[in-house]
Amino acid sequence: MWIAINTQEDLEELDLGVCWEDARVLEYWATSFISPGLPDDVSRSGHENLNLYVLVEHNDGHIELALIDCDRIGQNAFRGFHLKGKVDHLKRVEIENYDESTKVRCSRIAFRQLSQVDVSKNYYG
Repeated sequence: MWIAINTQEDLEELDLGVCWEDARVLEYWATSFISPGLPDDVSRSGHENLNLYVLVEHNDGHIELALIDCDRIGQNAFRGFHLKGKVDHLKRVEIENYDESTKVRCSRIAFRQLSQVDVSKNYYG
């Protein structure tokens, strides 16, 4: 089940819930496809931006992130990945680099914990 990030507190709780120093991005997939169960109250800019699905391995298992309607993905966005950033009143999210420049900007973020992931093959096909 997908859990939507609706507030700054939600984002901070998720960021603190994963040890990002020990985590690693295994795969990511950009598509216009919206998975069932993702939030539909997305504040889009009028452009059709891609959704980015990110599979992350961390000490407690795996987490999948859905970065919905991404309009900015910085160079090396998944090196040293973390979720420190800002959520605005429309629930849009900006993930920041450590120098506070924008690493990723999207209209919404949702996540789900995955109990079993076969990392011997491509998760996204």
